[in-house]
Amino acid sequence: MPSHQLVETVTLTDCRNYIISNAKLQYKMSSQGKQSPVLWISGPPGLGKSEFMEQLVIELNWGLSICFLSQMTIDMMSGLPMVKIDTDHEDHTIPWSLPEVFNFDNMRVRPKSKDEQNPEDSEVITFGAAIVEDAVEDAKGKDPLVILFFDDAHLSDRGIQKYMFQLLGQKTIHSHTLPPNVVIVLAGNRSEDHAGFQQVLAPIANRIQYLDVRYDLDTWIDNYAIKNNVRLDIVSFLSNSPEAFSSTPMESAAWASPRSWTYASMGLDQFEKDGHRLDATTTLNIVKGCVGTEYASAFNQYRELLMRWESDKILSGVKKVVEYKKDKTNSSDIVVEELDRVECYALMTSTVQGITKKLRKVNFKATESTDKSVDIFRLDVLKPITRKHREIVPLGLKILFMSEKEYKSSAITRRLLMDDEVVAMVSTLFK
Repeated sequence: MPSHQLVETVTLTDCRNYIISNAKLQYKMSSQGKQSPVLWISGPPGLGKSEFMEQLVIELNWGLSICFLSQMTIDMMSGLPMVKIDTDHEDHTIPWSLPEVFNFDNMRVRPKSKDEQNPEDSEVITFGAAIVEDAVEDAKGKDPLVILFFDDAHLSDRGIQKYMFQLLGQKTIHSHTLPPNVVIVLAGNRSEDHAGFQQVLAPIANRIQYLDVRYDLDTWIDNYAIKNNVRLDIVSFLSNSPEAFSSTPMESAAWASPRSWTYASMGLDQFEKDGHRLDATTTLNIVKGCVGTEYASAFNQYRELLMRWESDKILSGVKKVVEYKKDKTNSSDIVVEELDRVECYALMTSTVQGITKKLRKVNFKATESTDKSVDIFRLDVLKPITRKHREIVPLGLKILFMSEKEYKSSAITRRLLMDDEVVAMVSTLFK
């Protein structure tokens, strides 16, 4: 038996190195007039492949042009024949207009010029440029790479595939050739995903390097959910109930995926911003419409548990959290010793959510009020829960630290790291 188990699928985070490596290979081979395989990111719907590509090219200062093959018509892929009447020459060839896929005027992400780059981005930008310069010895590296990203590739019909055959092999269609700094990446769902999969012609499949990607909750939380302000009640619910993160794709019905949970978060946030109260019925209806009844009901029950703790009162010192029953001074005190794991998790999440909301209002700048709340959380909530259920603490801390990082602040970090127990936990948190 081998000492480790081989895994045939990867997470979206793992895709990063595969994409960069394949882009370098395409650039190098194209510069030498040779063919190379094109990467196809194959995974279930709702995975977030497009959003991941945007984050990656921004990090590397590359360009990104997205084409949805499900919406492509033959003329958009091939161009149109242009009638040319020239009585002075006997040239009977018909020129073709530039295909829409060769139009890079409206890229989704455009590389930053040197004048637009921030000083703190210099290391990342230099790395992105080095990808081009390292791809082939005599590359001038004047233009950053641009990824021509064909999404929904599994929906391309035979007519479109005939032109894809020419594009993948020669980087040309008719007389038009892709610029040398443009590389191709495809993405699509699998045949078992009930997403209208079209079989790919064998000659095309033989020019593709398939990369099978799976749903991964930790990857979504770390690299997307927290950075894009997905609601903490949703993030913590999924962390505690990972089986609700995704379900079998369904037609004409809501089902759970990273995308649908993100949409549920957006819907709940907008409803609150419009001044409406998120009661149990409203929450259920919004979430059910995105992820289905079963997981919406489970989330609703979890959210009711979060609301039970009244985090605003805890963080303001009105409601007390004590570690042991003997420390209890009145009937409204919360005794950590009496809570089970799920209740501790809900208490942790509720107070983390309360602190994050409070700090976002002041752009994560330390104030007397925020310092008081962080200290109450540190002493009355974090320390006793760490002693009782240490395993549930890392997610709460990660949410706090990563939310704070988005604002380039250290208000929470400074105060939380005043305790040796927290320092010890943080030292292993992001390994």
